[in-house]
Amino acid sequence: MNLSPRAPSIGLRAAASLFALAACIVAAPTAFAQPAPAIPAKPGDAAGTVQVGKTTVTLKHAYATGPADRGGPVYEVMLTDGPVPPEILAKGLGIGGAKALLNSGKLSGITLLVGADGFLRNIIPFAGDLRGEKMLASAGKLDSFAVTPSGLTGQGRKAPADTMGQGWSFAAAWNAAVAKP
Repeated sequence: MNLSPRAPSIGLRAAASLFALAACIVAAPTAFAQPAPAIPAKPGDAAGTVQVGKTTVTLKHAYATGPADRGGPVYEVMLTDGPVPPEILAKGLGIGGAKALLNSGKLSGITLLVGADGFLRNIIPFAGDLRGEKMLASAGKLDSFAVTPSGLTGQGRKAPADTMGQGWSFAAAWNAAVAKP
C-alpha cells in the first residue's frame, strides 16, 4: 500500500487551469473599472475622471442641452476640466460652440449623448492624444440618470476593457442645468 500523496492527474490540472482562466476572463472587464463618484449637489458640477493612456483628466464642470428629438428625447452632456466661457456656451455645446474648446485642447473632458432612459448613444473622449477621434456608440446604460425640473443628474463608467481597445476609460457623475438646443 502506497501512502504517499499522488500527483494530480493531467486532466485535473487542465480543469483547474481552465477554471482559473475563466475566472480571470469574467473578472477582467470589471477589474479595472473605477467606481463612479457621488452625484454632485450643485448644478454645473461634475466629479470623476477620464483617462487616456497615461493622461488622467479631473472632471469638474457639467453642461447639458436637450431634449433633442433623435428618435426619442436625447440629451448632450459635456463634462470638462475647466469652465466654458459664457460667450462660447451661448453658441451651444456643438462644434461651433463648446466642443471647439475640446477639439483644440484648451479644455479636456468627455461628451455623452444620452437617451431619456439613460442609454448612452455615444461617448467621445477629449483628453491626451484623443480629441474626438475615438468614440463608443450604443454603449449601454448609465449607472444612474435622471431628468429633473432643475436639470440632469447622472453617473457612469467604462473601464479600458469596455472601450473596444481604444485605450481610454471614464468614471464620472454630474449635475447639470439643461439649456435648450
